[in-house]
Amino acid sequence: MNPVKDKLNIEMNFSNPGDHVPEAEQNIRKIKERIRATFHRLPYKSIPRIMVRYLVMDCTHKINMFPAKGDISHYYSPRIILGQRALDYKKECTIPFRTYVQAQTNPKQTNSNAPRTLDAIYLCPAQNIQGGHEVMDLATGHVITRGRVIEVPITKTIIEVVENMGYEQGFKKGLKFTNRSGTIFPDNDWIAGVENDERQDESENNENIENETENETENQNNENENEKEPGMDDL
Repeated sequence: MNPVKDKLNIEMNFSNPGDHVPEAEQNIRKIKERIRATFHRLPYKSIPRIMVRYLVMDCTHKINMFPAKGDISHYYSPRIILGQRALDYKKECTIPFRTYVQAQTNPKQTNSNAPRTLDAIYLCPAQNIQGGHEVMDLATGHVITRGRVIEVPITKTIIEVVENMGYEQGFKKGLKFTNRSGTIFPDNDWIAGVENDERQDESENNENIENETENETENQNNENENEKEPGMDDL
């Protein structure tokens, strides 16, 4: 950061190890919430790693499309300020992430019966001026760039193909955030409607245990009330 400091003539304030930076932590929390919400809106229970990477990129790019509260400008977004390029709705906002598309392809031999399109999953718009699309080829699982794609309604077969690719790559059901060592981060910022299955099952088990405890306590109280002390008539 020192070269940036010298070039821009600004004062850098580095935080101490272990200190909390509220602005940075709030931004991270916002991005993670967007990722969780977007993932749970997908028709897939499991996705391959390349889609996970583009899922994070898609969420961050959309956040940068709008002016941030308390930022240096109330009218220009971080994308326009840093990229110096306005947003083109037709090129960048017409096809959402995770859409099943037919990507145009040109075979070398044009007078054959080879297919002119490929089955693919839409990832993001290509970062160029003329426009394009980055998609994941369902036959190979690789990212390819095509100039023209056609949005097609998704089918159960396509969903199963994407989920099988995710299962083969070790992506189990549910989305979790980990560090480089694979340690799962304990999140305290869960939002309603997007909790993972393990956390939901744990909550249901705790509720069942509490209900059983309450029932046992109520039954015991009823038994104690039924047991009366012997009176004069009993003697």
